[in-house]
Amino acid sequence: MAEGGAGGDWPGQAGGGNVTLVDLGGGDYAACIDAGGSGSWFSPVGLYSVSTFPRGASLRVTFRWWGADGWANVKALMAPWHKSYPGSNMTETIEACITEQWNVMKWTETTWGSGTEMTDLNAAMDPWPDSKANSFLFRVWLGDVQGGKLEYSTDGGATWTTDSVANTIGTGSSNTVDVYLGFGNGNATEYVDDILVEDSEHLIPVELSEFTVE
Repeated sequence: MAEGGAGGDWPGQAGGGNVTLVDLGGGDYAACIDAGGSGSWFSPVGLYSVSTFPRGASLRVTFRWWGADGWANVKALMAPWHKSYPGSNMTETIEACITEQWNVMKWTETTWGSGTEMTDLNAAMDPWPDSKANSFLFRVWLGDVQGGKLEYSTDGGATWTTDSVANTIGTGSSNTVDVYLGFGNGNATEYVDDILVEDSEHLIPVELSEFTVE
């Protein structure tokens, strides 16, 4: 993982904020994406993977997420699938993402601001996930040709819910073949942990604790 530069396994886009590894105790590390006191409104701070992942074979990623500032995040999450790196602004690289826009969680494909409000997920965010103990697990699939699907869990993965508006496999506008992982934040602070990329043929755990912050 890298902060504010193109080197390392996870290049950072630090436009006014910071990306750091935070020790949660017992050797458990999470990525802290902090937009800083003034925010990074036009160039959100975040992380991209250096490697791309090929769409197909039911490609999906599971990750844990929580935020420190509740609905104060007016431009956040922007995760997990992106069509390019680096881009002048992380909102320009969205492929298939959960985005928090003006205090509403939306399912967004290809273009920032075009998302559909996820009423199921927004209702589930009460109480707000403000620590790892009450964090959300997100699992985001890509269709083999186009579109994607969001599932979320509030019980550590024991049960999963598919948001009623976030299933566009086979119909969605996203169709980039080789995609990046990305996690962005334009206001306040959020945390990402326990990233797991897999498809029907491979299991690829992504351990943030194995990377170095530059």
